[in-house]
Order: sequence, then C-alpha cells, then structure tokens
Amino acid sequence: MDKCREHFPAGQLQTYASIGCGLLGQDWIILEQMRRQKMLPRRAVFVELRTARPVMTCEGAEFPRMREGGGINLRQTGFCGDLGPDFAFSAVLQFNRPAPASSGSFLFDFADDARRDVIFAEVGGPDKIGHLTFGCIIGDQTHRLPVDDCWQPGDQAHTFLFTISAVGMYNIYKDGQLIARSYGPPPASSPKRHLYVGQCAPSYGLHHSFHGRIQKIKVWDQEVDTLATDMMYSHEVANAHQTIAQLRPELGHSPFEHCCDFLSRTALQLWDPSQFHADSERAKAPGAAGMNPLRRRTLTITPEASKQTRSCRK
Repeated sequence: MDKCREHFPAGQLQTYASIGCGLLGQDWIILEQMRRQKMLPRRAVFVELRTARPVMTCEGAEFPRMREGGGINLRQTGFCGDLGPDFAFSAVLQFNRPAPASSGSFLFDFADDARRDVIFAEVGGPDKIGHLTFGCIIGDQTHRLPVDDCWQPGDQAHTFLFTISAVGMYNIYKDGQLIARSYGPPPASSPKRHLYVGQCAPSYGLHHSFHGRIQKIKVWDQEVDTLATDMMYSHEVANAHQTIAQLRPELGHSPFEHCCDFLSRTALQLWDPSQFHADSERAKAPGAAGMNPLRRRTLTITPEASKQTRSCRK
C-alpha cells in the first residue's frame, strides 16, 4: 500500500488486475485496504485460472472396447479446435494387469494424420508394471517424461493429471501430488484429428489398447492445477460474481467507478484495455450520474466462448 500511495494519488488508480484463482480472500483484503485509503481503482480485472472449463469431457468406460483399436475417439464430443501449447488431461484410472503379449498401451494419444504433432501418455507393459510415460512429438523431436512405480494392477482407482505449460513444463500429478516434472519443447497449437483415449492410432492394433477403467475424462486447452480437476473453485467464483455486483459503499455507488471484468486466462488476449476509456467517456455523459455502471455492464468471458464473442450481463 505504501508503494501505491507513493505512485498513485487518491482517485488516480485506473485498473486493479489479479491473475490467479479468481476472487478469493487475498483480493478482498487488498481491495478493502485500498477502499480505506480512498484508493479504489476505477476498474478491476480478475483473470481466473482454476475455474477453467474443459474443452472435452467424457464419462469414460472399461477398456479395451469392442471396436477397432480398443479405445474411443473424443472427436465424438464435437471438439474440433486446437490443442497446444498449453494442455491438460485428467482422468480417474484403474489399472488391470497388461496382456502378456503387450509391449505397452496408451492412456491417450492426440495426433494429426502424419503423427508429427502428438501428445500422448503411454503405460508400461507386463515387464514394466508401474511405469508411465507422458510426452509429445513435435516434428522430428520427441520429449518424454517417464515415471516409475506410479500404478499397480488392482481395483483401486487414482486421479491422474497431465499438464504442459506454454513454456514447456511437463507435469504428472497423482491424487493431487506432483510425481514427475521436466522441461521440453511445448506442442504447437494445431488441430488434432485423432483424439484417442485407451489406444493410439488404430493401425497399431489391439495389443496397444489400455486394460482397465478410464473415467471422469477431462481435457483442457490450457494448463490447470490439480484443484481444477473437480472444478473446486467454480461455485466460489460464481458466488463472487454475484457478490461484487451487489456491493454498495455508504454513498450508494458501485465500488468500482466503471466496471469489473472477469476473464479466463485463454480469453485474456481478447481483453481490450481501450474499452476502459470508452466507458469513462460514457460515464461522463449527461444522465450517467447516479447510475450503477457495475450492474449496467459486467463482462464475463468463459474459456469455451468463441474468440469473436463476448457476453455481457445486465
């Protein structure tokens, strides 16, 4: 707050931006301190990370399936967008003992036709019980993140999360705990025509099919953390949206002079700061005094929204 007072006279702070897990305690504390110092910004922008919605979801099934390749293709969900460089895949996994003739199976395999742009997770065969490899093929390069002793055949199920950041950080989480990490080239942003779960390309045959159950499948086109797998922050942030729209300081005005934007990380590139100046001019127009601009315009951009679409709530 001392630095704020030093660099921004009261009433001159234009925008407060918070990049994190949405409207949580730290934002309320900071904004309350700014209110007491009469330094509330004219606009607040909250970039949500943990509330990102998956681009693909599937309840899952027992594998191998009675079809070519033994798996399923998530293209049936209707997703036809790009994946990469950010990526995340989560599922609840129960492993059966691999088939004796198997050299390994695929948990998922998202690829283009030429298999030169692939994101995959491979499970060890009968001679590599407990082994798993998460990786990516980018042209002639292949990056692999192997981890041992992370699963056992049996009835017990575990939640796994695989993520890639835009700068090439590969992570594997098991039941919320990080079990492996490495750095490598991130996948290129491109459409994946083949979105296989429980198998790789059909031409590889059934001996590469996963044996066990893959359930609660979620795929994101961005990196998420382990708390996103159960959408733990969705309800909290939905309540925060409602709360901030109803706030009233003593004078009966909105806590922010113009409006409050809620953005997802994938939609951050869509946010146009110049819109702030347009709002400022409208607020100065005759008849604008006494209006509640926050209730008049609260911008919400969700991850699944089209890059050309913005929805405004009255």
